[in-house]
Amino acid sequence: MNQRLSLKVLVPLILFTLLPGVLFTGLAERLTERLLTGYLLQRGIEMGRHINQEFYALYFNPRYEIEGKSFDPLDPKHAKALDTLLHHTMGHFQVERINLFSQTGQVLYSTEKGLIGTDASPLHEPALQQALRGEVTSRVIYGFRPDHLHSKTGTTPLTHNVIEIYLPMLCLHERAPNYGQQIGVIELYQNAHIVYQWRRKIRLYLGGMLSLILVILITGATSALRFAALRPIQRMVETLTDPSTVVDGRLVKRIDGGSTYELQCLANAINQMAEEITEKAHQLDEARQMATIDELTSLYNHRYFHRRLEEELSRAERSNRGLALIFCDVDGFKALNDTQGHQAGDLGLKTIAWIIREFKRSSDIACRYGGDEFALILPATSPEEAQVLAERLRSQVEGHFRNNPEAWGTGLTLSIGIAAYPQEATGKKALVEQADWAMYSAKHSGKNRVQVFDRTDPRLTPSHFSQEEATELLQQGQGT
Repeated sequence: MNQRLSLKVLVPLILFTLLPGVLFTGLAERLTERLLTGYLLQRGIEMGRHINQEFYALYFNPRYEIEGKSFDPLDPKHAKALDTLLHHTMGHFQVERINLFSQTGQVLYSTEKGLIGTDASPLHEPALQQALRGEVTSRVIYGFRPDHLHSKTGTTPLTHNVIEIYLPMLCLHERAPNYGQQIGVIELYQNAHIVYQWRRKIRLYLGGMLSLILVILITGATSALRFAALRPIQRMVETLTDPSTVVDGRLVKRIDGGSTYELQCLANAINQMAEEITEKAHQLDEARQMATIDELTSLYNHRYFHRRLEEELSRAERSNRGLALIFCDVDGFKALNDTQGHQAGDLGLKTIAWIIREFKRSSDIACRYGGDEFALILPATSPEEAQVLAERLRSQVEGHFRNNPEAWGTGLTLSIGIAAYPQEATGKKALVEQADWAMYSAKHSGKNRVQVFDRTDPRLTPSHFSQEEATELLQQGQGT
């Protein structure tokens, strides 16, 4: 299937623009996710440290000074105060859950009350095990894949993604014997939904920008392609299909390729090719004309006569119509050559050829049969019609040359013989022989006359002529 040039250019352009755009969008999403995840991780770590500090500064230290004993978050009278402290901090840092673990992995406190007192075995929580060794760890927990601890019955299920952060909880009371040492682990669930909100926003923003870029690019490329390539190519096609581009076998209008170098090279190549083609065609026409046209008289030559006579006889046979053949021999031609010279003889033949062209009908075929003999093929013509036409031709030639004795001397006349198909002849050979017999009979009977072949007339039989004359006529009838 043929494709338009615009599609062949625009489709790769769209693909080469779309693929990098999609890759860039994906990379931008991943980069945004990493940056926001890192930012939320730092916020979670800051919150954990803030909880660690607030826990000691605002709650544990005063009670330690007054009561002289450690704070026990499992005591119901302390849980409410701790909830108030932590929930205030959670709202500020967008934290959803907080768990406090002892050094043995027991949940001392949790915003999910069902987890308090649970033993989170380090074997099942590798991240907790790392945090108990003093490391800060984090991971993303997807809402449809809850962790081991928060999949227990009685806990609120996760509906969106969160960042789980483990960091060591240190003793910050200066008077405590374990000051500065790790006394447990803080676990935070940082809301990560904003990460995926931003991913969607970036996807929409970049997708919209990419679509806009594609629209602008396609519009610009289409316009540029139309002005730079399609319109010049269309002008080339219009010039090539314009009938006035080639006149008389010559290229008169050249193709313009526009301002584009490549199209200009193409136009120059087409112009050169067109010039070569027209030149070859002109040479071919000249060769064809030389093969069919007599150089002196510009009438059809002997070879074309025989070929065309066969065609017209076949056409007459198919259409069941008649055909007449006229042979003309110039009277006085030898005397003109002898007295006025060969140039005068050639001029006389040209003049007779001109009279024949002016005299003949558009359907008639006029030929120079050879020497001073001419032939006319008259399609769809009866012997009677041919005789009338031949008599008019004879009269015109006689009048033209007899009225100018200074140039032509005694003048030139025509002895004309007529043969008809299918009345007398049934084929090409017989038709040519009969026209020759009739023409020779007219010449033998006094010249300047018209003779129609009639097989019943004894004057038109070979016995009426000498042996030499009969042989010459037979050879002419066979086209030799």
